[in-house]
Amino acid sequence: MIWSSGPRSFFFFFFLLVVVVVEGLVPALLVEQANRVAPELMREIVMRTPTGLALKRANSVSGGSAKLRSAKLVVATTTTTTTTTTHKDDDDDKIVLECEVEKRPLFGSPKIETERVFVANPVTKNGLASLACDYGLSAEAARLLSLEPIPGQPADNLWLNNVPNPASRAFFKTMTARAVVDAAREPGRYSLFVKPPELDDELDTYRVGTLLELARNVVFSLIKEGYKVKVMVQGPMGSAGSSFSGVPLSLNGVRRLLEGMDWGEDNLDLIGKYLRFGDLEAVDDDDDVFVILAPQSMVGCSVVEALQATCRNVGDQRPLFLINPKLADIPSPQGVMSVRGRADRLDFAATFQEIYRFRVVVPTGRTFFPILGALVRAGPRQPYVLYKRTETSSVDFEDSAARAKAARAGDLVESYVPVAAFSTLPDDAQVTRAIRAPLPADATAAAAAAAADK
Repeated sequence: MIWSSGPRSFFFFFFLLVVVVVEGLVPALLVEQANRVAPELMREIVMRTPTGLALKRANSVSGGSAKLRSAKLVVATTTTTTTTTTHKDDDDDKIVLECEVEKRPLFGSPKIETERVFVANPVTKNGLASLACDYGLSAEAARLLSLEPIPGQPADNLWLNNVPNPASRAFFKTMTARAVVDAAREPGRYSLFVKPPELDDELDTYRVGTLLELARNVVFSLIKEGYKVKVMVQGPMGSAGSSFSGVPLSLNGVRRLLEGMDWGEDNLDLIGKYLRFGDLEAVDDDDDVFVILAPQSMVGCSVVEALQATCRNVGDQRPLFLINPKLADIPSPQGVMSVRGRADRLDFAATFQEIYRFRVVVPTGRTFFPILGALVRAGPRQPYVLYKRTETSSVDFEDSAARAKAARAGDLVESYVPVAAFSTLPDDAQVTRAIRAPLPADATAAAAAAAADK
């Protein structure tokens, strides 16, 4: 028996009581918040169970005789019993919903029945948000995720429009290093897309120093974990000595800058032992992790063949990371990267698992500014979260100079509010639709309160 006399038994019983009470608080709070921010998700879950399918069948025959009036999440416990259960799973991790169903018989008054539906799925914020993503309820998925701090959420006052920007640089260095170290525990091919204005080589704000600083931070984070890292930059492509030989403009001189940059006086002994540099395909047996900076094709030359050779040399037992790769075909008059072999090149690009993404959202068909928001994926097991950029101010300003002064003084606060979440990379139409939608009243009030506090 668990209970017996004595102080030891008393403390054991008290500990069990505390655990039960504490663990019961979190689901209860989640239930209350989930019902408030995601009512459409609760209805959608019910409609995909035998109860919902029965409603659809009844309506298909009688033309609207059955209706789901409400659906709400309730606390799931192992002692929950009901005589109207439509589906039950013995696993403790399940969603339990209580729904009201209105049925209109052919004769007589409508009847309202209360039923409980059991769905096997983790009763967690991420579990519910994942379901919302799968059901296409992107706005409710974002609201569920925002119940707690979201990993990788852009910090306040990043001011990505300002270039150079040390504050935003520190944010991206931290996020990318965290994603790389997390993924390096498993061998595989990985990619990161980090495209704030300073790292977007299609903009005149591109700064190669930011790419090198980001790579340095990633390398040191891996070395701290005990890995030997090789940083690779593609060399000249094309026929040697011809006018078609060279490297992409954004990579011109990067290899020389990489080797000559300041790695810190205390870290000089790491170079050659824990840190090496090389071209593509230059793989040593004692290298643990490989980081390739911005591999990309150019007119008349494809980088895919060199990357394929590199991957073969690395094998399947070591992690390899691409930072800001551009593997899309660039057709040329010479017939390079045309229809022939395109399927194979696309299949090869798909072998890299994306572990991090950040890109700004700008008006469609216009300039690259103003920044309307950002699309972020903070890790390989994280959803794509779309944030809307907002500005709140405690003072009024008449022109851009006054606005800049207010930002420096902290009277103007820039925030990124989650508005949608997706399980797969959204297309431009989905992003535009979610960004244009008005913010919920609670999100607007929270942003105003944050500005007042600061």
